Amino acid sequence: MKQNIVVITLLFFSIISYAQTDSGTNRGKYSVRNRTHINYEYEDILSECDIIHLLPQESDGNALSFWNHIIAENKELNKLFSKINTKGGSAKEAREKISELLYYDRPLLKKTGIDVPSLDSMKYVLLGDYDDVDDLFSIKMKDSEELNAFSTPDGEIFIYSGLLDHFFNGSEESIPCLYAILAHEFSHVFFRHALVSLYKKYKREKTNELIADIATGAANFSYSYSKARGIESPIDDVQEYSENVHEYANQQTTLYYFKYSRTQEYQSDIVAFRLLDWLGLNGEYVIEALQLINNPFDVGSDEYNDHPSTQDRIKLLKYLLSKKG
Repeated sequence: MKQNIVVITLLFFSIISYAQTDSGTNRGKYSVRNRTHINYEYEDILSECDIIHLLPQESDGNALSFWNHIIAENKELNKLFSKINTKGGSAKEAREKISELLYYDRPLLKKTGIDVPSLDSMKYVLLGDYDDVDDLFSIKMKDSEELNAFSTPDGEIFIYSGLLDHFFNGSEESIPCLYAILAHEFSHVFFRHALVSLYKKYKREKTNELIADIATGAANFSYSYSKARGIESPIDDVQEYSENVHEYANQQTTLYYFKYSRTQEYQSDIVAFRLLDWLGLNGEYVIEALQLINNPFDVGSDEYNDHPSTQDRIKLLKYLLSKKG
């Protein structure tokens, strides 16, 4: 019986490892320490996250046309959006979760968000003549010493006062660096990263649970078959195996969610870089902004951390810059 369980376990691990990616061959491709030639890894990330192929070769300097090219005219992305907006199952769960989060968070955010007109006006540079821009988007300050910023799925961006104090040190880079941070956050909003991430997480959760159920069913069948033939098969082994399989499935769902979040961070950095270049503000300010807030103790992504380190993000953008040159 134990030999049968070992075989089933190996089969289960093989299936679920393959299922973590669409092709079964991309596992771990975003770990900066996974490859000898780091530029190949960066090429993988850029092929997944860069949007340069959606833009005309010549910039018209208009922010609205930039967003139209990479979002409104992005057929693959809009196909995904359509699926999430209309389908049931995992898509419906994701929509309901976002609505729930906004419902409970909005009163607190409204209470703690501080209106700063000069800060909010920066959205006109980054969004251009976007329809209903004042109704759909806002930039507010949040009183905190953290060097941080975040965006909500419905278009609000909050910049921590600690980050503003850190940036506005009298240098000429202060304003462009702040534009870089805001562009990064607007990318999260336009690509609907929160909704897409939840959809992927719930979908992966269902897939892993299905695989776990199949593996558990196979173990139970093996137990019943062995028992019918008079072979000793302790039921405790089967129960322990079933519990371990489902626990592993849940862990893999969490790891998949973390990996996708890393992809989103890289993508938003790259979009911010491209937007600043498009507007003539210079994408290098995204690198400058990250260097200003860089924490030397930020060790970066591992199996329990859903963000790449600031150092890794800087290295990727420097590689992108070297390709541009």
